[in-house]
Amino acid sequence: MKKKLTIIYENSEEAYFSINPELCFILINNLLQNAIRHNIENGLIAVSIKNNSFSISNSGSQTPLNTNLIFERFEKHSTQTNSIGLG
Repeated sequence: MKKKLTIIYENSEEAYFSINPELCFILINNLLQNAIRHNIENGLIAVSIKNNSFSISNSGSQTPLNTNLIFERFEKHSTQTNSIGLG
């Protein structure tokens, strides 16, 4: 299925992060894959570097995440078969 997503990149300043390059690649790759996977058709993905921070967001479901479980390793909110969450 093609979702016809729009990607917006905003870089208002330079930011420097002290991070392992290989782990950084894996982290950004996972965040982008999730932003695509859990988005809606004709949705938006915003990548931003500002205020000494980096963020990736999407226009996915409007249902709020459970704040008690959001940082648990295998929290699953999606019913999509290609999601790897176990919960």
